[in-house]
Amino acid sequence: MPFNTLGSRIFKYGVVDAFSDRPFSGNPAAVVIVEWDLLDSEMQQVAAEFNLSETAFLTPTDALNEFGLRWFTPTSEVKLCGHATLAASVYLAEVRGVTSPTIGFDTLSGRLVSHRGNDGTTLDFPATPITPFEDQIDWVLGLGSLPAEVWRAGDDVLVVFPTHEDVVAMVPQMSEIAKINCRGVIVTAPGVSPYTCTSRMFAPRLGISEDPVTGSAHCALAVYWQKRLGLSAIRGFQASARTGHMDARHTGDRVALTGTAQLIAKGELFL
Repeated sequence: MPFNTLGSRIFKYGVVDAFSDRPFSGNPAAVVIVEWDLLDSEMQQVAAEFNLSETAFLTPTDALNEFGLRWFTPTSEVKLCGHATLAASVYLAEVRGVTSPTIGFDTLSGRLVSHRGNDGTTLDFPATPITPFEDQIDWVLGLGSLPAEVWRAGDDVLVVFPTHEDVVAMVPQMSEIAKINCRGVIVTAPGVSPYTCTSRMFAPRLGISEDPVTGSAHCALAVYWQKRLGLSAIRGFQASARTGHMDARHTGDRVALTGTAQLIAKGELFL
């Protein structure tokens, strides 16, 4: 592999706007191809340098169309990330020339699969079971209005509000949200046509005040809304400043997330 004139290792990277059909919306993720040895601390420094909600690190393997995949926020590694997995799949197809529609990823959440089709790329992810949240919930006052329901959703908390407007107008107090022992807080309400639900995601403990569009959150949202509404699948709208959307289908212990993404940059990283 090449070095630059200063003797630095060279890593190829791209930036992809995920869960959106146009550039500069959806959720941007950096994707780095790891073809040199890279320490965990170096991955964390790279993620902090990009300062996006997630940076995906892809490691080629001896198996065809199979890659190791890890995800880092600006402050920590996470076990599951939807938008950066979608970004990685699009980068591999559009920059690395992977022609197979199906790509496998070895991750902290087990083997994940992406499949490119006519309607976008579908990610096969684990479903997130939800259970009633029974702890003290004074912190929800930091969301600015009282919820209708509160659920534990894996490492997250799922907070349900009556209306789409409740979620869109919310101005949360991040200092209050950070008090809850969880990865992040998902807020949701019934959606406005053509969407089944509206959501937002706050994760100040991970260095992300508001995540623009969160695939992993929809692993819980699909479970909740399909059961509540008796649907076979949902269409989710995430009401961040950038906005984004995806389709989600919960079947058994898996959720299929389908969305599109736009490659907006590629380059070289010197370490």
